[in-house]
Amino acid sequence: MSEFVEISTSTRRREEESRRILDRASPVIVWPAEEGILVIATNRDKRENRIHSIYDRIACVTLGTFSGGTILWQHAAFRASSDGFNLSKGDVSCRIIIRDTSALLSESFHGLRKGPLFGVEAIFVEVDEERESDYLAYLNFMGFVNTFDQARLFGRLDPDVDRNGDRDELKDSAERKLSEIWDPTRSLSDVIEILNREELFRGIFTSSRVEIVTMDRSAVKKGEFNRVFKRTA
Repeated sequence: MSEFVEISTSTRRREEESRRILDRASPVIVWPAEEGILVIATNRDKRENRIHSIYDRIACVTLGTFSGGTILWQHAAFRASSDGFNLSKGDVSCRIIIRDTSALLSESFHGLRKGPLFGVEAIFVEVDEERESDYLAYLNFMGFVNTFDQARLFGRLDPDVDRNGDRDELKDSAERKLSEIWDPTRSLSDVIEILNREELFRGIFTSSRVEIVTMDRSAVKKGEFNRVFKRTA
């Protein structure tokens, strides 16, 4: 019985520490649309790009520790390149990459020693020829996978704003606004302007470092994979 309690206590402490690390995570917006997928990410520490291209039509965004995020996306890229020996760029599956990454996150969290991905989360987006076939997934620090198909906000807009208990009211308001304005028929350039005009999201665009990536669906349809991933900022 005491052994069970000890394991339970250890798990709770790990969860609290992971949440403390991720409580400082910079915000990320993912906006799927008919034209493609828009990804906007800020980087408070300004040390490296947070949006990474994996075989052109897959993007990975990391949240959490710098070193852990680097290990995570590099592992995902290596997994994709291994598949790429036998598959074309149009056939490398984000689902396989996520399966492996999920296992690594779970192992890092539950292992006897904290693994290299402890306190890290990730967002993967895969653009396909049709929006209905896109694959968008959020992996939390324990390795659980949650898919989504609408605009989403991750991270915290302002980590210095006090929470109301477990709730981040600023983020709650931003998520509601994002849900209200999401329209997959809008052009991605219009979306950037709309978000920039919204007071709740304006701080993202005035951040010390912001990355904006669009993933072009028309390039996927043409098989021009080197034209899919475009950085606009």
